[in-house]
Amino acid sequence: MTGDRSSNHTNQNLPARRDQASRQPTSSPLVERNTDSLPSSPRSDSQQWHRVVDALGVIAALIREKQDADQRAGALIAGAAQAIGADMAILRRADLESRTLTTTGVHGFDARLRETLMGTVTSLYDSQRVLARPQSTLFAFEEGAPTGFTRKEAQELARHRITHVLSIPLMLQGNLVGRLDLMTACGTQFTEEQQTVSEALGAVIASAISEPDFDRDEVNNRVATARLNPPSFEDISDAREMFQYLVQWIDDILGAQQCYGFIWNETKEIFLPVAVSGGQPDAVQALKELHLRPEAVPALREAIHSETPYVVPDARETSLFPPEMAAALDLSQVVILSLRGSAGQLVGSIVIDFSAQHEISDTFLGVVIQAGNYASIMLENALLYEAVQRSSENLAIVNEIGIELATLSDLDSLFRIVFSHVRSVMETTCFAVGLKLPDGKHAEYRYAIENRIAEEPVVLPMGRDTLSRVIQTRRPQIATDPATIQSGDWFPIFDMEDTLQSAIAVPIVVGHETIGVLTAQSDSVGSYEPDALDLLVTVGMQLGAAIQNARLYAIVHARDERRGYLLDQVISQQETERKMLVDDIHNHTLQTLAHCLMQLDLTSQRTGQVSVEQARGEISRVRDTLAENVERLRETIFQLRPSTLDVLGLDSALREYFKHFETDTGIRAELEIDLPDRFDNVAETRVYRLVQEAVDTIRHRQEVTRIVFRVRQRNEDILVTIADDGQGVGSGAVLDDTTGPLNRTFSDMERRLITLRERAELAGGTLHLTHRSNGGSLIQVVIPYKGGE
Repeated sequence: MTGDRSSNHTNQNLPARRDQASRQPTSSPLVERNTDSLPSSPRSDSQQWHRVVDALGVIAALIREKQDADQRAGALIAGAAQAIGADMAILRRADLESRTLTTTGVHGFDARLRETLMGTVTSLYDSQRVLARPQSTLFAFEEGAPTGFTRKEAQELARHRITHVLSIPLMLQGNLVGRLDLMTACGTQFTEEQQTVSEALGAVIASAISEPDFDRDEVNNRVATARLNPPSFEDISDAREMFQYLVQWIDDILGAQQCYGFIWNETKEIFLPVAVSGGQPDAVQALKELHLRPEAVPALREAIHSETPYVVPDARETSLFPPEMAAALDLSQVVILSLRGSAGQLVGSIVIDFSAQHEISDTFLGVVIQAGNYASIMLENALLYEAVQRSSENLAIVNEIGIELATLSDLDSLFRIVFSHVRSVMETTCFAVGLKLPDGKHAEYRYAIENRIAEEPVVLPMGRDTLSRVIQTRRPQIATDPATIQSGDWFPIFDMEDTLQSAIAVPIVVGHETIGVLTAQSDSVGSYEPDALDLLVTVGMQLGAAIQNARLYAIVHARDERRGYLLDQVISQQETERKMLVDDIHNHTLQTLAHCLMQLDLTSQRTGQVSVEQARGEISRVRDTLAENVERLRETIFQLRPSTLDVLGLDSALREYFKHFETDTGIRAELEIDLPDRFDNVAETRVYRLVQEAVDTIRHRQEVTRIVFRVRQRNEDILVTIADDGQGVGSGAVLDDTTGPLNRTFSDMERRLITLRERAELAGGTLHLTHRSNGGSLIQVVIPYKGGE
């Protein structure tokens, strides 16, 4: 409270406790000389200083006699009262471990008053105004009762017409050892000189009453012989159940009136009442309504900072306890024991209430300390075990969810699995999973109320409700009181705010994108702790990955189905083309060749029958027919694979191809080919076939009169661009349609576009199809290429 409580001096300066303080000195020269002649009015300065010197001499003589400090108390304060002309004096000894002041000496007035006030115990907390400064403090009774006096003391002083009190903190080597109260009656006020003298006397008295602290080894020996047989709790793992047994055990061994146990919640910085013994059955519930924060209950706050049990002599006569708490629990003499873990962290607190007649001795406090040490170990272990068990359960649930979600591909099954596991570990009056729709303005919610899963999801617009904010901000939200839930519109699906008491919501995130929200809500207060938030965040991440995997699986499955369907169509088309080729060779080429052979045979047989000119004409016609047939074969071979591609490379092959294209279609083609080097055969063939496919889509479109073809190499990519001025083919919606019917019949143009895209993707590239604003379409293909591969 005052001064520095240095560890070097704390023990050696602690005064004896109340069991020693009850002894009253029997006689001394100073007492006899002062019994009936204390002045009640100012004297001259000369007379006053004579008394001061006389008093100091007597005090020095008492110190030299090495009498017991408690036996000297009456004589010391009598000398102090005589020195400054006080009508009454009270000496209080300080116990810094219990943070109390015990009255060990009273001088003045009658013996009944002295007996009434002797042994009074007050808290250092109530004297902090006086003890916060090393100088004396003067009080006037007309301004109210002085600080640091009990109600009983104030009443007795008022009855004896005490009008002024001078309180002097007794300090020795920076440590508080006690307090000296000097009082005058009938309106006599202390002068500044008297205050100065009293402070000097206080320093002398502080030295006189101090003695080494009680022998700690002796106390430990006493405690060791005490009946402190801690019970075994091997079969109890729940921390609250464990704490209840501990509180009952401490109540039994200490003989308390009642005992209350609190667990410290570090996150909320609040004491949670969980155990009671000897009190009213509804005491814990009453404590919950008081919100036991340290700042609201100063006694708990002071106990936190105390290294020993904190003693409150009278809970109703101090401001250390809120009046309603002291009255509701009927508290009297209270000892507060702070429970700390192995690392010094606060884990709980035990409030032990004794009757006013119960003696709180040093030995008894030693027993309290030992019991508290055992309770601290057991409670910390129970809390750690509970935390480990809860973490293990959460990890098991997360693993089970992950395993089960990996095998599912539809959203309804995903929701049922997540809901089933989450409700097994936390309260879920309402549970919902909302997924943002592609438009970004609505969310689709699958939900359950009172463990009943809704048959159909609902689509709601995203607005100012809490779940929408979680999606928009990617920040988890937790509400612990109904007012927050009602103001935040936590469950927009139905009006449930009047019944909900706790709620939690976390975003469902995939990569850097929030795709939805996961929420659990309860009709019980305080249902969700930080570990519940951590669990839901992890579940949300797993659910997001599962949803993304399900969507990708649907896309891949649809694409595979479509590729299979298209492959059947391509194979069918290839068979048709092969049949056409066979028919063309069989019906045209072979027939032409057979006709030419027959014509040559006839001409050879008629050599002597026809003129040379006539034979030459027949042979010329056969030659023309063969030449025409050779040209047809060259065209067919060119369509299959031009020899120019292998001999001269991609540049020449493309120019030859577009030359044929212009001849066959009448469509003008503008070429821009910028290829610095030749590619390998595989890459050149790949690009050539893609160009064929792309131009083939243009060949079959209407109103195309001009195309612009560009091919160039950019870094490690080959870019092919083909623009035309014909009727547009849309924005490529058919290329992005992965959710439509898989076995629907495609138009010839759609088939050609999808085949073109598949060919580009199989080559590791991409295809983009856009509709130009001024008419026509633009096809761009990007194919990766690294030289030498």
